[in-house]
Amino acid sequence: MGQFFQTRKESRGARIVYSWPIIVLLFLVVGYAGQYAFYAYQNYREVEREYRILESKENEISSRIADIEGNMALLESDAGRERVIRERFDVQKEGESVVIFIKDGNEKEPPPPSAFQSFASFLKNLFGL
Repeated sequence: MGQFFQTRKESRGARIVYSWPIIVLLFLVVGYAGQYAFYAYQNYREVEREYRILESKENEISSRIADIEGNMALLESDAGRERVIRERFDVQKEGESVVIFIKDGNEKEPPPPSAFQSFASFLKNLFGL
């Protein structure tokens, strides 16, 4: 009967490992590791956001460079230079006439038709009146 109630003696190492100071220390280590992992994740998200912003700026700058190179190619030819000068400065050659259309500021746009007028015109168009 003594065999059934035998208890296992804990070794000295097991008592030290399972003591409350070691368990508290373990929780502190795990807590700090978790905190630094969270900070690393936040920094990763911030860097990723900044990368996307810089990538969009790079695309914008490369498109501007392409536009500038296109304009440079246009300005390399005599016809291109002449066209740009005519557009920007409204100049003309001897014997040419330049017509500039200016919108008259006194002209008034007609008011939009009222709902009744538009409905009446719809019925007239519908029945061919």
